[in-house]
Amino acid sequence: MADFPDAQTHVSVEALADDGAVDVTVVATPPSRHADLAIALLDKGKHVVVEKPTCLSVADSDRMMAAAVANDRVLTVHQSRRWDTGLLAVRRAVDLGLVGDVFNIETLVGGFEHPCRAWHSEESISGGALYECALRRRSRTSRVAPTRRRVGRNGQPARTDRHRHTKPGDLEGADVR
Repeated sequence: MADFPDAQTHVSVEALADDGAVDVTVVATPPSRHADLAIALLDKGKHVVVEKPTCLSVADSDRMMAAAVANDRVLTVHQSRRWDTGLLAVRRAVDLGLVGDVFNIETLVGGFEHPCRAWHSEESISGGALYECALRRRSRTSRVAPTRRRVGRNGQPARTDRHRHTKPGDLEGADVR
């Protein structure tokens, strides 16, 4: 607190949610807690930024989006590593044409130890190491390489790599493989 002497702190989520001076909240807890915390904050009229991964299920995502709509609040997802200077430098090189067409990107989670000790690897808390790490890798690579629309044999888009916003229930019954 020495660096931010005027910062206001709260002893509980309830106290934060009840503070009328707070407009925007950031949920940066293990992912298993994201949905319930975000919904509680949205229901108290707060805008909510959730650290990735947003939540662990489509059902939780639908509940979060429904709460945002019902309370006319913004719900968004943040992945801080997308703004690393090295990643931005690579993106700038691609944009300036300093490298050829990007057709393949490889990333590595490596070292001599388990890639994600503690809650990052615990499936019940984070979805597991693959879920936690795969989202980060996908986010970073999509930041570096321009989005390309794939065209099927009939000339129609076969699929796209760009994310789109969804509404509650949009993915219900969808094949999301």
